[in-house]
Amino acid sequence: ALAHVIADLAPPFLRKGEHRELSDLFASFTRQKGLLYVTILSDQHRVLAHSRIERVGQVLNDPRSIHASEILDFTTEKFHDVEAGGNVIEFVTPIYDGNDRLGTLRIGASQVNGMPYAVRRVGRLAIILPLLLLLVAGTYYLVRRWLRPLHDLRDEFDSLVSTKRFGDVHDKFAGEIGELAEQWNAMMSVVRLEFRDLEREATRLEVGSRLVAYEKKKNEEILDSLPDVVLVTNASGEIVTANRQASLFLHADREKLKGGTLDAALKSTEILKQLDYFSRSSFSNKIKSTLYREPVEGGRTFRFTLAPQTTAQGKLNGYLLMGRDITAQVLSEKMQEDFVASVTHELRSPLTSIKSYIELLMDKEIDDPRTQYEFYNTINDETDRLSRLIDNLLNISKMEAGSLVIDRGPVQMRKLLQDAVRACEGQAAKKEMRLELVMPDTITAPDMDKDLVGVVIVNLLSNAIKYTNNGGEVSVKVDDEENELLIHVHDTGIGIPADALPKLFKKFYRTDQPEVRERVGSGLGLALSKQIAELHGGDIVVKSEIGVGSTFTLVIPKD
Repeated sequence: ALAHVIADLAPPFLRKGEHRELSDLFASFTRQKGLLYVTILSDQHRVLAHSRIERVGQVLNDPRSIHASEILDFTTEKFHDVEAGGNVIEFVTPIYDGNDRLGTLRIGASQVNGMPYAVRRVGRLAIILPLLLLLVAGTYYLVRRWLRPLHDLRDEFDSLVSTKRFGDVHDKFAGEIGELAEQWNAMMSVVRLEFRDLEREATRLEVGSRLVAYEKKKNEEILDSLPDVVLVTNASGEIVTANRQASLFLHADREKLKGGTLDAALKSTEILKQLDYFSRSSFSNKIKSTLYREPVEGGRTFRFTLAPQTTAQGKLNGYLLMGRDITAQVLSEKMQEDFVASVTHELRSPLTSIKSYIELLMDKEIDDPRTQYEFYNTINDETDRLSRLIDNLLNISKMEAGSLVIDRGPVQMRKLLQDAVRACEGQAAKKEMRLELVMPDTITAPDMDKDLVGVVIVNLLSNAIKYTNNGGEVSVKVDDEENELLIHVHDTGIGIPADALPKLFKKFYRTDQPEVRERVGSGLGLALSKQIAELHGGDIVVKSEIGVGSTFTLVIPKD
């Protein structure tokens, strides 16, 4: 009877996996009924429940266990067990839940005086045990029923925790559990409202942070795009901003510059002393500037400006130090000064010569017709020289204003070249130079601006004669090719350094060679000639070697 009662009681526990609770129940039966053991084996001989809890989960491969799993109905077996100290009678019955076999129940009891002790007790307890089991089952059911809402509530909480959301629990609970659920839901409503506010605030802060980061990046990009050195300090004198040019100028990583001081970053206090940076006691809102030239050969020139940054109340908030590279400006100013001096000399020289010869002729001190003729030629040459200079100045002015245009038309190229050579014969004769023109019998010239191309050829010839020593040679050679016309002006002059060639066609530029500086020149002729050649779609190419001479080639395309 006990085996059948336990077999009917066990399935709910096994279905729910409550093996420990079932084992506790078996242990209680074992103590109360004087049994040796109560256990349930699976069909694979694994202990599902046992009155000795440590046996749960073990696999029993002894013959009786294997045989027990094959039993299909209630049976009893007797055997001698040394551990039990005598004979043992074992009650075995399969456990079913509907048609599903859940395992095999084995109950072991000692046999006393040839009769099972447990069987004798079963007889006495046949009436009490069913009532006791019914009471236990009823109590268990009631406890489960009372605890089920708490378990369900716990499951609801676990679900909320796992999904990380502030949700409500279902309103299926009654009594005090229902009140607890209502209070929870009310609290969650408040939490959700607070959380939404926090989310909105977090979103606002994130948007604000991104805007600040964007503005910071944008400002850094603007500062990096400036050609100037920019350093910004706070009121304590620590650098807070440094742009790319500052990093290049100081040969330091910008991030390493931040947090340092201006005097440490500049490595020299010369600039700051000139700007009176250290006179903190005499601080004023005045902006100060100074020039600084790098102490190396060919060093750049910078104009540094120090501007104090103040608050609306006039309190010092930091400094802005800007350094602008004005090397090109300084060179341009020097070149313009040299140009003015050269132009003044070039204007004065022919005018003085013309005035002197005219005075001699007017005083009638020269009676010899041959000498008078030479004087007239000299006056004519100096006038042409003066005219060329004025034409160059006018054309340069038009070029800078963007109004220098070409008037294309047919050109008698042979005559144009002959006129250009003839215009420079007097200059060459004074230096006892040989001036040669080599050209084919016929020249297929494209349409061009005759006057401007003539200016180019005369400028190239005049320069060749000027920078060739007395007794040298200057030649003009024409190559009439299929797609372009090439006019080569070659001299045996002083030559041009290789490093000066890229700058040769810049306005006002003249090389630093002593032989060049001692000769008067404006630095405009080649710049103007290059511009005229490019307006014709062509170019001027130069090859030169120091002490050997130079060749300037005017290239005019025919298409």
